[in-house]
Amino acid sequence: MTWFDLISEEFVFSFFLLFTRITAIFATMPFFSHQSFNMQAKAAFAFYLTVILFPFVDPTQVEIEITSILLALFSEIVLAVIAGLSITIVFMILMYAAEVMSFI
Repeated sequence: MTWFDLISEEFVFSFFLLFTRITAIFATMPFFSHQSFNMQAKAAFAFYLTVILFPFVDPTQVEIEITSILLALFSEIVLAVIAGLSITIVFMILMYAAEVMSFI
């Protein structure tokens, strides 16, 4: 496989969906969503993580139409936001438990 084989529609669409999911997770995770974490650093880290994880992803066999693209993009964002917010909830529960235990 050459580098030019990776420029097909399926590979570009898969890369974009993976990048969207990782970016949405970084936007909602407790550590990366903090304002002190630089926006360019978040974007660069999301891009490099996408490049690293991309070989493990199978290319999607989706019809390249605007409705399927928007539906796939929406589902990736929703799943990533749910994952990031659930991690945030777990961290908040742990912080609350630590605060309660500190008064005992």
